[in-house]
Amino acid sequence: MAKKTSKSKKSTKKSSSENPLFEENKNIILIKDENYKEGLMSTRSELENFVEKELSEFNDYSFESEDDFYDDETYVVYNKLSEDEYNRLTKKFIGRAQAYLEKIGIKEFEIDPKENLIIIPIEFDKLQFLCNILVTPEWYYVKASIIEFCEDLLKIEKDLYFLLLKGNFELNTITYSVDPEKKSVWVEADIPTNAGFEHFRLRYLGIVYGIEYFINNIADKLKAPLESTYKNDFDKQLYI
Repeated sequence: MAKKTSKSKKSTKKSSSENPLFEENKNIILIKDENYKEGLMSTRSELENFVEKELSEFNDYSFESEDDFYDDETYVVYNKLSEDEYNRLTKKFIGRAQAYLEKIGIKEFEIDPKENLIIIPIEFDKLQFLCNILVTPEWYYVKASIIEFCEDLLKIEKDLYFLLLKGNFELNTITYSVDPEKKSVWVEADIPTNAGFEHFRLRYLGIVYGIEYFINNIADKLKAPLESTYKNDFDKQLYI
């Protein structure tokens, strides 16, 4: 998400004239832990009352103009978490993701608490594909490595990229990507940590389908060499 401006203010001790949030006709989206609240203020007074009330429990906060994602009349306000609170929430959402995965029927996965990672082997057609879920207080960042770059794959690079973009156009909720160092082709999805089980399930199964689609509609068409990616430890910390 691109951010036009980024500043930090102590929550409500500044006068309203010094607080750039207090502008008329601004949409405010507050992010408190995993909870979201949105309000459209039409007058300066309404803005002041909203921010004073909703930010009263914030020790510190940051605000950012999000015109590339919303519009130029929107501010997103983030509660700045302490390190202890960040770790507490991350641990909480790792546990929630673990419960969701088990409910889906995923029994084989590894949790790396130091890196806040859940590492899953996704099996398809006798191959195992590395899937990482990086957990933060706001998001589950899900990435699966489908195919690693090799000399044979580089020979069909242009056709590969065309079919990846075509897949991005045709498929909902998932995205194919290539990391900057050209290590691997990935399929990825971002899931809010406040998402319910059904939302999480659909997005995770979208990753699984993204692997199947790649094998049947991209690799098969290009005669691309497929191997398991789960065995390669160096990929576990890449681009997550």
